[in-house]
Amino acid sequence: MKDIKQLSEDEVQERIEDLDKEIQQFNTDAIPQILKILEEGGYGIVVSCYGLVAIVNALVNEFGTEDLLKECVNYLENGFDEITDIN
Repeated sequence: MKDIKQLSEDEVQERIEDLDKEIQQFNTDAIPQILKILEEGGYGIVVSCYGLVAIVNALVNEFGTEDLLKECVNYLENGFDEITDIN
């Protein structure tokens, strides 16, 4: 897979669109299932939030980059409407 810096504008746009579709699919498919598991388990809001943050931390540590971690923190602090460059 090419580094994002080696991609044409069209290729970058295609990656952004693919990522956006995948995020939307995750939001539609996975989030309701995760919330159902938390509700069925009777986990409180604090435990649920800490648990989900621990999962994000594990994912970033195992597969991500410092830029991804920064983007996650940015999302939690500010929310975002557009996907930004996450190498």
